[in-house]
Amino acid sequence: MTPASNLPSPPLARLWHLLLWLLAWSPALVVLYWCGSFASRLPYHDSWAFVEQYQNWVEGRAAWEEIFRPHNGHPSTVGKLFYFAALHGLRGDVSVLPLLSWGFSLLISLSVLLLARPLWKGAGARGPVLMLLANLSIFTGAHGHTWIWDFVFQNFIPGACLMAGLVLLRPAENWRTWRWVAALGLSVVATNSFGSGFLVGLLLLPMVGVAMPAEMPPRRKAVVVAIWMVTIMMATWLAHFALPGANDEVAKNASVNEAMTRPGMAIQYVLVLLGHTVGQGSVVEAFRVSMFAGALLLAIVLALAFLLVGKARHRGVWRAALPWLICVAWAGGNAALICYLRMGSLLETALAPRYATFMLFMVLGVVFLVAAFCFHPDLRGLIRVPDGVLGFAVAGLMAGHFSGWSAGCHSFLLFHQRMVSEAAATDFVRVLPINPFVQWDSKKHQLAGWVEFLRSHERLKGVKFVEEVGVSQWRQGSPIPDKFASFSSLSSLGGGHWLARGTCGLTKDRVNLADLILISATAPGGEERFIALSAPVLPEDFHQRMLLRRTFLPTILLGSCL
Repeated sequence: MTPASNLPSPPLARLWHLLLWLLAWSPALVVLYWCGSFASRLPYHDSWAFVEQYQNWVEGRAAWEEIFRPHNGHPSTVGKLFYFAALHGLRGDVSVLPLLSWGFSLLISLSVLLLARPLWKGAGARGPVLMLLANLSIFTGAHGHTWIWDFVFQNFIPGACLMAGLVLLRPAENWRTWRWVAALGLSVVATNSFGSGFLVGLLLLPMVGVAMPAEMPPRRKAVVVAIWMVTIMMATWLAHFALPGANDEVAKNASVNEAMTRPGMAIQYVLVLLGHTVGQGSVVEAFRVSMFAGALLLAIVLALAFLLVGKARHRGVWRAALPWLICVAWAGGNAALICYLRMGSLLETALAPRYATFMLFMVLGVVFLVAAFCFHPDLRGLIRVPDGVLGFAVAGLMAGHFSGWSAGCHSFLLFHQRMVSEAAATDFVRVLPINPFVQWDSKKHQLAGWVEFLRSHERLKGVKFVEEVGVSQWRQGSPIPDKFASFSSLSSLGGGHWLARGTCGLTKDRVNLADLILISATAPGGEERFIALSAPVLPEDFHQRMLLRRTFLPTILLGSCL
């Protein structure tokens, strides 16, 4: 027995326990700081498409059903409502929208906390350790710039609905109709939030089955399942196919689908997706590490699933394992859909940071499925884990997470610089031509109109329009002797447009870049005037060179794919 004098005093034990739980939630605090400190107050990239729709709505040019029209093939009704609320109710301050991403992630984390409580009852530090592993996945740095992109909060909605639905359907002792109705409502919300949202309703259906008490009459069970399925199918049809032309982009992508003609490449693509939240950031090629991680995670899940099918004897076993199997299925279903619709002939897209919003559920599901087999009262004993294996696995997982955070931080800083440059370029929309490499203007010459619309309705934040492009009208600092610029000869693009390529920079400071580069010219007999703008390019580092290598040499990395 341990001497009583060696045991920590109750206050000290409580303080230690509190510190462990604070450490478990530290990833959430880091991400909250990112979202609050770095989010742009201007729409970024695709976000301007919602500004256009908001303008049409305010000016009476949009029919009511346009709110249900998909964006880039994705149902986005819920996302539009949130975005329009920020434009209308918050007077255009879209910097709050990244906080929605954090809020939905917090909902996922709290759902995991409730689902996993049986794994650490009375087990001291096991709870904080498991929640630290959960939060490293949920608030993963592998999201990179996704955390501060005002448009991508939509990606977080289906996962949050899925986890909240699992919590609602968790109790089986006392069937409550309101829980079932609320979970069904969340499934409908998820269906109208993202292209893969319809999977939420389908994946929650097995949970509905195990949540219904054994003594419930079979006829009532059949009615519950039938209502659920009919509602999900109707919601899916309305979200994807009800409006004319709503699925044209999906049909176009499906007609020339690389995933169907190159199955070997598709399998590798899916594995990279499944493992990419813990496979990036190391000195080893991210594709290979992510593919290995994805294959390992998938092998663990399949082995435990077969074991469950062979040895499960009562509903409690399935009830303990099913939430984590559903998490894995959510990641796998999204990986398959992303592969089918987005792979094309470019493997680089598998590592896009925005897909981490779905792939994090692979790591999350596997970690807690293994934990359930080791610690859950209904599953403990089905497998024997040798001493030291769990510690080794946790160490490897932590290394993968920290590596992913490293790559995510690089993406975060890179795209934040681009956001800053785009915001700075917006000041010049009245006097300089749009630079499509800096500013998002998918519909030619529309950006200036959207900006003017926001300004006229007092919904434009952080922009001070430039009215004068004469260099002499600008306040200038002292000349910097170590600046340089080199341009190649001009080439005509036709229509009075010319292209000049070159490099410029400040050798004095290669870390803190300028927000924007202004290019001036002097006409014969005239004054020097600004004629164009460009964005500074971050100096190439290891991550950027690996990105370029992947983009242009995919076959060298993965070999010939069928």
